[in-house]
Amino acid sequence: APQRAPAARSAAVAEFLAHVVREAHDRHGLTRDQLVAGLQSTAPLSSAGIVHVVECSETQAADLARQLEARWRVDARPWSLERVEEPPPGPLVATYFHYNDVRGRWPARLASVRFAAIRPDPGLAKRLSAWRENEHPVTATLCEREPAMAANIEADLTTVLPPDKIKLVRRVADEPGALLAGRGTGPILFSPRVWSELTPAERSHPRAVEVRYVFDETELDAIGTEFGWASR
Repeated sequence: APQRAPAARSAAVAEFLAHVVREAHDRHGLTRDQLVAGLQSTAPLSSAGIVHVVECSETQAADLARQLEARWRVDARPWSLERVEEPPPGPLVATYFHYNDVRGRWPARLASVRFAAIRPDPGLAKRLSAWRENEHPVTATLCEREPAMAANIEADLTTVLPPDKIKLVRRVADEPGALLAGRGTGPILFSPRVWSELTPAERSHPRAVEVRYVFDETELDAIGTEFGWASR
């Protein structure tokens, strides 16, 4: 039986390929040459394989994965730390925010993790300027569940928000969505993981603003270069 195994595998592969060729012709009218040309045109993507992007929430992980795919020919898939299970085998991209989380959960995977720097979206300042009246600064409430994380995000936001135009006030809340029902007219900024917990109605509230993080441009270029991905 062991001697016949290679022949059996070859026969199975041949049957599979024949099925693919028939399927391409019957369903899509493709000739064998057109099928081969189509497969070759997607070779950079298939050779790049799959990378999982680890973040604290599904929405943030998905956003960062889209940023990778917009820059590189790679299949980037989000993986939230809210999940209990470990990501599938293969390379991982994570942010320095969660170095200790990744190291604690999957110490054997550290060699395959590329930690990257992210920063608040510079476009946030423009969005908040809509609340500004005359020359008075906008008072924006930053909402998070944990004081330490709120302090970290506030420090990040000071790099993109001009202090003379936007005044940040930290607010730690167990029920972040309830802040939208309170008094006030200023914007409420929700951290990435808190934003993922809001309902669609809460996200669409006029005062609700997502604190979105993006890859630093130099980091985005370096990640793909180190993994050997093809540029888009």
